[in-house]
Amino acid sequence: MPSIGADAAWWREHLTGRGVDPANAMGDEDFNRAVWQTAGTPREVIDEDGVLREVYDPKSEQDAHDLRGLVTGDKVPVLSELDRYLADDPLSTRYASRRRRAAKALAVWLQGRNHDNVATVSRYEAGLYTEYLATTCKSGATAGGLILALSAYWGWMVRKGVARENPWKGQGTRRRASLKSGEKRPFTDEEVGQLLAGETYSTLHDFMRIASLSGMRINEIGSLKVRDCSDGVFRIRKAKTSAGVRMVPIHDALLPIIARRLTGKAADDFLIEELKTRKDHPGDRAGKVSERFTTYRRGLGLDEREEGQTQSNIDFHSFRRWFITKAEQAGQPPHIIASTVGHVREGMTLGTYSAGPSRDQMREVVLSVRLPKGTVADRPGGVRMGDGRWGGEGRKG
Repeated sequence: MPSIGADAAWWREHLTGRGVDPANAMGDEDFNRAVWQTAGTPREVIDEDGVLREVYDPKSEQDAHDLRGLVTGDKVPVLSELDRYLADDPLSTRYASRRRRAAKALAVWLQGRNHDNVATVSRYEAGLYTEYLATTCKSGATAGGLILALSAYWGWMVRKGVARENPWKGQGTRRRASLKSGEKRPFTDEEVGQLLAGETYSTLHDFMRIASLSGMRINEIGSLKVRDCSDGVFRIRKAKTSAGVRMVPIHDALLPIIARRLTGKAADDFLIEELKTRKDHPGDRAGKVSERFTTYRRGLGLDEREEGQTQSNIDFHSFRRWFITKAEQAGQPPHIIASTVGHVREGMTLGTYSAGPSRDQMREVVLSVRLPKGTVADRPGGVRMGDGRWGGEGRKG
């Protein structure tokens, strides 16, 4: 069933095509009839004063109100165009989620001020919200990301005739001095050995080893399907940049894990099938892995931050940093390391003209990285995420 936003878009185009200004849409007989049809048939009730009244279904009445406002421009709730925007401007799951989160947060703030209307969000209002984010977000970077997401959404609405201007352009936030950000770093060999030797979900053990010996991002690992793990390579089919779409040779030490994970599965099954997607972020299969890893890492006493710093300098991404570090220390060419991990190669010669290194060259990069001495390459069996609780953790995996 079409959304109210889609209906409104059709009516704006239909009215404009007939030479009717959408601002005067209620004077059009057909549109007026459509609004009443959206409101539905009222039911008769007797109120507390004994007066017979007609009452409309609240949702249908709100839909009719929104349809009228969207077409005439009198009222455009912030979320009314969001689904149409995300469908019209395909983004990676990560960026789409950020823009949805930014729009929802703004809508809640505006509703608290009885002012949820795109048509009346001025630069002054946008400035007030920017100041609000600066005092409530954990960092200036987080606040700035939300403002950029809103600016992109508004820019689309301006192009579609939903909004008259983009009040978010030029808005920015200052990073609060009290919230420090440290420098992210690779794990040390000792930390990798400690993490791979600890007691935790077998799901985490597989994730950590694949990350250590491939340099893949956590979401890339979580998205792998059986068909992506054949002919001796991992195939990354979706990424935030074109450089991220690539093949990564499978390290010899990972073969037992991959063979175990492939047994009895169809081509379209996920390699790590026990993961569950979030309802608000259907493309993110590794979100819980990140949460469980953080709990596990901290439980081992592996954390690094200064007073006032909100994030640790080490996280799951530190496996990727470790892989790159070990490949460089093994003497592998930087531009081939970059291709292996999906980084954009700089310069016109390699970044524009070259078709990229061969599979054999990238395999040399992968095989140059070895787990710390004494580390077990595979930890089969054990409790998987989703099978139950591990240790003292209070939530199911």
